[in-house]
Amino acid sequence: MTANINPDKEFKRLVSNLELEEDGAKVARLINQVLTNDDAALLKIYLTQARAETKKLHTDHQLSEAEEMVRQVVAELDDPPSAGDVAKYIERQRPDIVEESKSLRHRSHVSKVLNRLVAKGELGKLRHNQTIYYVSPKEAVRQWKQQRGYDGEIPVEQVINEVVEETGLPIGQAQQILSELC
Repeated sequence: MTANINPDKEFKRLVSNLELEEDGAKVARLINQVLTNDDAALLKIYLTQARAETKKLHTDHQLSEAEEMVRQVVAELDDPPSAGDVAKYIERQRPDIVEESKSLRHRSHVSKVLNRLVAKGELGKLRHNQTIYYVSPKEAVRQWKQQRGYDGEIPVEQVINEVVEETGLPIGQAQQILSELC
């Protein structure tokens, strides 16, 4: 342990936080199971990742000019668009955007911008056959639930990885949306 950390204080703080948490006993049991299996190093890795995700949730993401323009186009369209749909729309309907950023006429560049927006939690993904469509994060999770026939309560901790994989959303945001929708 690091010299400036007071172990007794940290243990007490952890117990206090677990007692305040609605599922505190469940979390404590999971931590104990992991530690009993000598997986402390793995637990530290996951906790470090969780801390990074939590910070992302509370960070105001700055969007580049291209990201802002593409996000605006997605919002303008009636149906969830693919990267190709966004590129076609920009080229045909938004000469102002083409003037600002000529590369946004190309599907490959639009796709990269859309994926950055997904990574920042500004958009979510829907997959239909081989095509990826882009929608609001909440709509992506709602559609995921609907496609799997979930109605009502969902065991978030059991499905969160699948939601993240399917929607592309950061785990903290996916968890927050799932909790709101249940």
